[in-house]
Amino acid sequence: MTRIATAMISAGYGTECCQVYSIARRNAFNEALKNIGFDTISIDDVQRMQWELLEVEIAAWIKVIKICTTVLLPGERKLCDTVFTENPSNSVILFSNLVRSVVIQLLTFADAVVLTNQISSPARGATAVATAEEDDEHVAANFSSLWTLHLISRREHGESA
Repeated sequence: MTRIATAMISAGYGTECCQVYSIARRNAFNEALKNIGFDTISIDDVQRMQWELLEVEIAAWIKVIKICTTVLLPGERKLCDTVFTENPSNSVILFSNLVRSVVIQLLTFADAVVLTNQISSPARGATAVATAEEDDEHVAANFSSLWTLHLISRREHGESA
């Protein structure tokens, strides 16, 4: 992949190379999310869920966040850096775009949970918060580390954060 990317960029097809890479990796990442149990659920679907099922979905979502921050996103970062070794600014931009789309996708579920009437009782809210707090520090540290490395890389290549 590195040789293909370098050849395409050298031949003046950098935009096309980045578009194809971006689409392919986004599709692969979405497939990886499905493989670890994350499916996009609409706000309407969340609104209709019974509380017991919603609790299961929240726990699964937390697991997905943890896997994303410890395995999937660091792996994508390494792959992107490897493929675009000769063009590090492309690596930074492509990784940044992938992370943005993944975070939006994952936070859409969190928004849907917050908007649901299911969580209106204090006991249910406390249960949801307790479940989320179990891995909160670990996830936050991994995501922070991943993003810090990304920002450092951007600065090294003369890009603004």
